[in-house]
Amino acid sequence: MNDESTPPKILLFDTIRELADDLSVEDVESLAGDLMEEMPHLCQEIATATQNQDAEESHRLAHSLKGTGNIFGLEALIACCQSIENSAREGDLVEAVALAKELQTLGQQSIEALREAMSRLKD
Repeated sequence: MNDESTPPKILLFDTIRELADDLSVEDVESLAGDLMEEMPHLCQEIATATQNQDAEESHRLAHSLKGTGNIFGLEALIACCQSIENSAREGDLVEAVALAKELQTLGQQSIEALREAMSRLKD
């Protein structure tokens, strides 16, 4: 578990390696490819829900992306999604909007980290 003063890593490579051991490198590449393609859309959907002050939808979408991020060890993305969930549950959509903006940056960083991880996985 991370100390609150230490930001979470973007990606835990050991999680990717374990996933490849459980499935196959090809399966992980396919799943990661799907996530990388969908990530910008998922982050935008969360941003839209928060901007529309839709706490239920914001919570649902953040929860879903958090679960997907967990599969790949996307720690920073998971933490941000958890914060959006918490803000939405508490009705603090102003905070959720700010977090959704951060999530879009983390989504792009997660895509880049997944690309790098897929390259490393093949080595």
